[in-house]
Amino acid sequence: MVSIREIAKLTGYSPSTISRYINQSGYVSKEAAEMIQKVISEKHYYPNQSAIDLSSGHTRKIGVVVPHTKHYYFTEIIRGMIEMALSSQYQLVILPSDYDVDKELAYLDQLRSKALEAIVFTSRAISLETIESYQPYGQIVCLEKTDKPNLSSVYINRYTGYLGLFSYLKTKPIKRMALFFTRNDEISETYRETMSYCQNLLPSVSCHTFGHLSQYEDATIAFNYLNLEEPFDCVLSNSDDLAAGLLEIYSEKGLTTPLIVSQEAQLSGKLQKIPSIKNQTYRLGMKAFKAAISKDVKTQSLSSTFLEKR
Repeated sequence: MVSIREIAKLTGYSPSTISRYINQSGYVSKEAAEMIQKVISEKHYYPNQSAIDLSSGHTRKIGVVVPHTKHYYFTEIIRGMIEMALSSQYQLVILPSDYDVDKELAYLDQLRSKALEAIVFTSRAISLETIESYQPYGQIVCLEKTDKPNLSSVYINRYTGYLGLFSYLKTKPIKRMALFFTRNDEISETYRETMSYCQNLLPSVSCHTFGHLSQYEDATIAFNYLNLEEPFDCVLSNSDDLAAGLLEIYSEKGLTTPLIVSQEAQLSGKLQKIPSIKNQTYRLGMKAFKAAISKDVKTQSLSSTFLEKR
């Protein structure tokens, strides 16, 4: 493919004139424009987008770091961000991480090299200190509450939802409770917050945690975990889809079903009237997009709600 300099030689105009015409960044006479366009068409010239981005200083690409899409939380965030991107001039670049620190660092390096204009961490394995050190290279948004003044934060304030849920459970005769998490680890803010409410509001309940299960298809594995030893009389699922799958299995086997409550307030849970926490993750995605294209650094939150009757 021909270069701008070659087009300049073929037309007799300077490279700067060719550049102004291609980028629509200044005056070019009608005669010059017609000649330049004629050569461009004949030589099938197409401008290098990377060069244009480098010249303008804007890629209009927002990177979205996502560990996986096995949980409704992440798919709803992406859905909300896509909805906002459709009416903007920005593109979303999905960056799968699987909680791999090296991958997350590589994505931050893309921000530093200007391949991305902003980056959103839906969840992370890397430290906030490391993420904050990349702030001079572009806007960074974390979907969690942080104490870092240079990072934008958009998060779910789970206080109302958890208080409602655990207050509801406090009225039930529960002795053994199973809790399902996407990440069954203290590194997860959701894990820490959930366990804090459980221990403070249900101190006499024996709590057991399980991880890496959240989909309807995971229900059989979850059921097997629940019945390895003494049965549980309550289950806190991390998605309505998983909760609905468990209800079906208990019904099919003709077994006594434990009290099952959930999070994310999906349609599957509504159909089976499963008490659940609504976390507004779709709106979280929309707000995350707005924060990513903003020049301001700020903290925003959305409140969760416990839906006992659906």
